[in-house]
Amino acid sequence: MAINQFKEKPILISSLFISFIIDIILILLVHIEIGNDHLPQQLLRLGFQIVCILNIIFNKSNKVLFVLSAYHIISGIVFFSKLYPNTLEKSFGIYHIIIGVMIYFHDWFDKKLTIKK
Repeated sequence: MAINQFKEKPILISSLFISFIIDIILILLVHIEIGNDHLPQQLLRLGFQIVCILNIIFNKSNKVLFVLSAYHIISGIVFFSKLYPNTLEKSFGIYHIIIGVMIYFHDWFDKKLTIKK
């Protein structure tokens, strides 16, 4: 089922996969740098994203798609809302906004990238 959907919506599935992998890497990097202090919050955030991703893939839920894209866009805005964001925080903000837009407008991107016969 998910393989067929990947062929139909490659932008959506790729965005979800990239988002998941980057979050795993960030959790590991924060755990190495800071320790276990932030691990419960990060695991809760990762669990939320896993539930959303599985719901989008297997149930094709547009509501959950909207919630996940809103989560990324709001997270990106939060990174920019700090008084003096550093380069890393700006990068995370840009990443979240781009992923959120790609998830929400995946149909449009798929249509633009599809080769017309």
